[in-house]
Amino acid sequence: MSKDNKSVIEEFRQAVNMTPEELEAWLDTHESQSVGQKDGNDESIGHKSGRRIIELLEKKFV
Repeated sequence: MSKDNKSVIEEFRQAVNMTPEELEAWLDTHESQSVGQKDGNDESIGHKSGRRIIELLEKKFV
């Protein structure tokens, strides 16, 4: 059985324990940029995921 969009969005927001601003500040640190698995370029996979999470947190869902 699949969940409705509202439930998925609520669970996502509960699981993410940082605001977009806090996450962006973390991603700008040397520590966050110096760790993680790279996939052929300079940015780690997790760092890309962090940027995507910021986009989702800032998105207005109706």
